[in-house]
Amino acid sequence: MKLTQIPKITYKQKTILGLLYTHRFLTRIQIQTFLNHKDKKTINLWLKDL
Repeated sequence: MKLTQIPKITYKQKTILGLLYTHRFLTRIQIQTFLNHKDKKTINLWLKDL
């Protein structure tokens, strides 16, 4: 039986998890404004990884 590798969580993804823990529910636009990030594609990629 092979064990699958769990991907590493980046610093930004840890920040997103912290924001979700404190605010309970956030949309992609709200997360983008919290992180002062301009590109929505990378936010969506980070959320898909989580």
